Amino acid sequence: MSTGVKKEDSGLNDFIKIKQYIIDVEGQTVAAIIDVEELKRLEQLIRDINEIIEDISSISAVEERKNEPEEDYKAYSDKRKSQLNVQLKY
Repeated sequence: MSTGVKKEDSGLNDFIKIKQYIIDVEGQTVAAIIDVEELKRLEQLIRDINEIIEDISSISAVEERKNEPEEDYKAYSDKRKSQLNVQLKY
């Protein structure tokens, strides 16, 4: 497969700073070249987005449980221990 290089402006280029596109003999874009700094920026952006998704997931879990009845930790702990039938040896 023969390839060539071309510079191209597109909507995506406004978001990702692409230096060059690799095209095949049919003129189809098959790859893009970006600077290492741009790659690092995109990797950080992905990490930031993942953190936001985790935050939204946590908020959603809290929202789903907000109407559950509250329970004292000691009472809950005692109930769990009795359900496990665990004898602690010291």
